[in-house]
Amino acid sequence: MDALWVIFGLIIMLTSANLTIDGSSVIFFIGMMLLATSMFRLFLVNHNFANNDLPKLNKNNVIDFIVSKNAFTFLFIVMILTLTTLSSSVLDKQFLNFSFFFQALAYTLFVLGTENVIYIVHNKTIQGYAGGYKRDASADIQVGVKGIIDSIPSFIFILLFSILFFFIDYTPSIYMALYYWLVCMITLIYFKKTEMNKGQS
Repeated sequence: MDALWVIFGLIIMLTSANLTIDGSSVIFFIGMMLLATSMFRLFLVNHNFANNDLPKLNKNNVIDFIVSKNAFTFLFIVMILTLTTLSSSVLDKQFLNFSFFFQALAYTLFVLGTENVIYIVHNKTIQGYAGGYKRDASADIQVGVKGIIDSIPSFIFILLFSILFFFIDYTPSIYMALYYWLVCMITLIYFKKTEMNKGQS
């Protein structure tokens, strides 16, 4: 149920940005890149996921592990992007634009690919938020601050991509973005398999 409210909130927030904020395209694109980073690192380094997945990881299933994490993040991003685009077009008939959709997807794929490379050297498990409705505000703040600090390398790359895409005005094709993502994913698989082979030799 919590996840559904998060998804609903994301769609409302991104749709509002699309329709009400001047220069919202750039804000929306950066928001999608931040979302891709957050989701990927949630699935790989958040202790709620990592403590369940990493003990089972070995050289025989490392490919399935990495591909599944990437695929789930990709599908989640596509779902949010699709629902946001559709809800925006319902409220503003002029908004429906497939080039906008694929442009946003291309930007997020560059970030998702880069996250694979970052994970090679920056993969320490971090504490996640506690579940339930009764919250400890100070504990949540500490977890949030640690999460932000842990994501600094990702934020730096998002800043670099933002300069490249929005100031230098480089617009990558969806095919280039897919190629970059796949190459980065294969790179992570290679390094993890090498690490596993050394550990088991």
